[in-house]
Amino acid sequence: MIFSELMNFFLRYFTAMLVLVGLLFAWLIFRHVKRRFPTTKIATPIRGARIARRAEALLLTLFAGITFIAHASRAGVGLRESILGQFSPLYARINFIAFTAIALAILIAGLFTWAGRMLTGFVILAASVILLALWTSGGYPGAGFIPASVARINATYTIAVESEGFRGVEVWINGVHVGSAPLRMPLDTMVAQIPDWPSPPPDFNTEVKYAQQYHSTGTWRVSKRIWTLIKIPDPQCLTYDSLRSNSFEKNPQKEFYVQLRYAGEIGLVDPGSVNNSHMSSGAEAQSFCTLIAIFPQHDDRLRTLLNQARLADYHPDDAWFQAIETYQDGGWRAIRKAADTEPAIMQLLDGWARWKYKLAGVRTSQDAWQAFQLIRDQAHASGEYSTAGVAGRAVELLADQLDSDRLAGLAVSLMPQTQSFAYSYGTSNGDLQFGASAEGGGVDVGQGMQFNGYFSSSDSLPISAYPVAHALWIQWKHRIGRAIIQQQVVPAVIAWHYDTNSLIAMTIISTFGGSAADDFLQRQNWSASDSNTFNLGHFGANINRWFYALATLQDPAGDKFREEHLDEIITLAEKFFPDFALNWRPDMDWIMVDPRVAKRFWPRFAQLAREKSRDQSLSLQWAYLRRMGRDADAEMYLDAFRQTRTTQSDLDNAEYSELIKLPNPLRTAVIESLIEELNSNGRHYRQLFTESDSRDDVNNIQRFIAQLQSYITPVDQAARQAQSDFDQLQNLAPGLPDDRRQQLILWLSHDGGSSPVVGLFASSERSELRALAPFGIDAVPTPANRQLLTKLLLDADPAVSEHAQAAQSRLKILGNIDPATLTSSLNLKSAESRR
Repeated sequence: MIFSELMNFFLRYFTAMLVLVGLLFAWLIFRHVKRRFPTTKIATPIRGARIARRAEALLLTLFAGITFIAHASRAGVGLRESILGQFSPLYARINFIAFTAIALAILIAGLFTWAGRMLTGFVILAASVILLALWTSGGYPGAGFIPASVARINATYTIAVESEGFRGVEVWINGVHVGSAPLRMPLDTMVAQIPDWPSPPPDFNTEVKYAQQYHSTGTWRVSKRIWTLIKIPDPQCLTYDSLRSNSFEKNPQKEFYVQLRYAGEIGLVDPGSVNNSHMSSGAEAQSFCTLIAIFPQHDDRLRTLLNQARLADYHPDDAWFQAIETYQDGGWRAIRKAADTEPAIMQLLDGWARWKYKLAGVRTSQDAWQAFQLIRDQAHASGEYSTAGVAGRAVELLADQLDSDRLAGLAVSLMPQTQSFAYSYGTSNGDLQFGASAEGGGVDVGQGMQFNGYFSSSDSLPISAYPVAHALWIQWKHRIGRAIIQQQVVPAVIAWHYDTNSLIAMTIISTFGGSAADDFLQRQNWSASDSNTFNLGHFGANINRWFYALATLQDPAGDKFREEHLDEIITLAEKFFPDFALNWRPDMDWIMVDPRVAKRFWPRFAQLAREKSRDQSLSLQWAYLRRMGRDADAEMYLDAFRQTRTTQSDLDNAEYSELIKLPNPLRTAVIESLIEELNSNGRHYRQLFTESDSRDDVNNIQRFIAQLQSYITPVDQAARQAQSDFDQLQNLAPGLPDDRRQQLILWLSHDGGSSPVVGLFASSERSELRALAPFGIDAVPTPANRQLLTKLLLDADPAVSEHAQAAQSRLKILGNIDPATLTSSLNLKSAESRR
């Protein structure tokens, strides 16, 4: 490992080292000649000839040596790949011998010329250079000397498993346990360790499991298998020649049968989800296989554990936290997923963070710092950090108690040793989250996840630094220590990355602002159009980075700059949108920082949306206005509707994604203006409403108006869908069909327990619908659902009260289950030791 790192360093800085070596040799020759020919003495012809000959020998040897090093260190000629372990052992050994022989020949030629045997030395030297050229030419190193079957490369196979965030999934191939996912192993090793199966296992086609999928309108099954067939290239056929000719994927394939296991349970994999891919670069070849697996028993244990916490009104005891800790990432992901429809369950994440990091004992700033250091140490040990996880939530709870001066000092101390960083970001429960991994890139943090930065293992930002960045950001949002951040952190960021094209560095400087940022940015050449630029990416144009930083500067100096250069800033904003697309990205949010910029750019954005993105033009315009907040009025929404000729799908998306998100009274004002426009000029919009519907256009417009009126009342999507489902059932003739009733019971007992329809069923006038509510209550026993159960226990209809009593009995059994039996399968003691 150390040798490979040294070689990587050598190859990375080869050009600089070559120049230094050349200068060193020139200096040695100069010193040698000067010593032999002092200015006070006249050298004899014999001595002069000898010195000239030796200088000639040095120069020839230096020339040949530089030629050798230049060739041997380049990717694709053999020596580099041999040193870094990218060739098979035999092929690497042959390359070592060949290059060592050439290097020795060059050295021997130099000795001959030094000794005066110029002809012999020159012949050996020429032969060495010619041999080097012959060896490094052809389809692969040594193509003219060794057969292609010997020139084999090393290749690896990686099996990754997507399984809702938990780790430790065992990978079994052809009945052999080869490790835990993610699994990465050389193909040679894989083939050597795993026996060949001439035919599939007996239960390959017959032992098929089904994962139930539940919905209010029905239940269906999705086919899953306990065996997965993967195909990998035969390592005996992976030659350097085939790799260079891009025929890697055409090599003969070997078949293997994979089974995933966790805690004694066999995972179920959708055969259609298996993703096989191959990648080659230089002499490196990799095959990948991603399996999307589910473990129903594991998921049931986690679901039961969360229900125990609901029974405890989201305040469970330590035994519960010990159990949820064994689920690691899967535990907090399940909590956040449930929080989308059950916000109160986020109390569990808070309690988990307090329990794990002993935050209840934090009284002073020093106590908070010790807990913070524990979080950093664990992030370093695990190689991961996510603001959405338990550690991230603990940082948010601790941030206000951390000493701002000490935190800023720590951040400053981390910057000089860092040149690269890579992270992911996305949204979870409506909040922006970010995360990072020590292996580069990021971690799954939520919806709309994207990656940013670049990664180098030698000088990347340590994982323990990400909690520091997180804490600083929380303090900034809470308006704590802002002056300290501006006085200490901002100057350090300027010194750290001011001379690079790092967009993240410019964003940090512009977001925090302060006198140091103001003075620094205003001194730069921000008016130049052809220098100091960086590319926006996303197919955007080059822009002056200093002008961009000043345009986005969030302090009084930035306000003044935007006021004085508003026209140029509008031109800058347009550059963020390429000619063929108009999608809003997080790096465009700066447009909304200053209301003057947002309002001034609005007409141009609306025009671009109508010209470039007809299929989503209205959605894009209303989304822009929604981001403007109070600075956008109902007339602007109506004007966008009037000016846009779009599609029915775009109109539906604009309603569901943007209109219902508006706060009142703005939403009511927009809807009333739209209804008035449709009533007055309905004929003008008939084509829009008949584009995908052959029914009467006037009725369609009236139906749309009725739909708009229903949006005036602030109801979320889940409640709206629940009301729609309930109304359909309520309007059925008495006597719910038995098959429909069974479908509803299955749905309520699984995914429907968190739906608002449970409350609608419990208060229905029809007893057959009230009798369905208990199935959803004990499936998701939230405090609100259990209050409904109390009412149903006293229901006058015996069928309803009997179902309620059965649900209450099931809840009592649930409360008596020992949480230690509901773990993810990891040992509780090992989980405790990680605290």
